[in-house]
Amino acid sequence: MNDLVQVEGYWEDEPSHVFTVLVSRGSWNGEEDDADSRVFYYMDGQRLTEGAVIAGEFVVEKILD
Repeated sequence: MNDLVQVEGYWEDEPSHVFTVLVSRGSWNGEEDDADSRVFYYMDGQRLTEGAVIAGEFVVEKILD
């Protein structure tokens, strides 16, 4: 799996509930496999920054690695 990072964040409508998720900086290869089940979101080469909104309404609060 390419360039995975752990991210802490929350859904815009529930800022008090923080989640830790796995984000790929790369793109999905189009084939569903076991590794995909771990990935919350694929950035498709876009820059991942704290404060960014990904997956529609998920706010990235902290990039852990």
